[in-house]
Amino acid sequence: MSPASARRRRFGGIAAVVLTVLIGVTGCAADTGSEKTAKTPVNPSSPTVVQSSTPGTDRVLKASSPTPPALQGTATSGAGKADPHAQSAQVGRPGNTQQVTFAPTRITVSQNSSSSSAAIVPVDTERSGNLAIPPDSARIGWWRSGALAGDSFGSVVLAGHVDTARYGIGYFARLLKTENGDLIRLSDGSHEVRYRVTSVREVPKNILSSSTDTFSQRGPGRLVLLTCTGSFDKALGHYDRNLVVTANPIG
Repeated sequence: MSPASARRRRFGGIAAVVLTVLIGVTGCAADTGSEKTAKTPVNPSSPTVVQSSTPGTDRVLKASSPTPPALQGTATSGAGKADPHAQSAQVGRPGNTQQVTFAPTRITVSQNSSSSSAAIVPVDTERSGNLAIPPDSARIGWWRSGALAGDSFGSVVLAGHVDTARYGIGYFARLLKTENGDLIRLSDGSHEVRYRVTSVREVPKNILSSSTDTFSQRGPGRLVLLTCTGSFDKALGHYDRNLVVTANPIG
């Protein structure tokens, strides 16, 4: 064999070996990638599919989720670029629209720039049909079968003595001087409703419940205050008239 033929044969063998090695490396790389795809264990930080309550609305929750874009204050336009004219997003707050109702435990009457308060206790109608009133003239009774303070409908009815032989002048004696526009507040320690006096009238005691709407629960929410007035009947042991003060909620 000539030297030229020997060199060609030798270089041809080397080229075949190199080609074989390259093909082998390429094949291993492909196999290795396929193997990783099939056998790599799940990473704890990988997305997790959570089934929502509505079928067909699965969502992906990331273990370490970034701050939502809406809260970062940047808006995007075009190919993912930040819009320089976008305004910062603000976190919304719920409006103060929830209606609060409660059983009142304290009343405050404001007259001529002065105010005074009294405790309220729940009372109800007796078997005789009369509204029970706390014996202590310093306390006021709230008719529990009526409306709650803050109710949109019905009358919140409070009743108290103008005076008693045992306890003397009552808290509701101040109603004798109440005028339209006076402010009355009901509270329970956590909530408060304000009312403005709209009417003051005297009603014969024997027609209070039968011929007036004092205890009505059908109209718009309001406050009704009751006490005694008129002439005192010693034989019957009570006054012959009732003072009815009506007030409407403010706001």
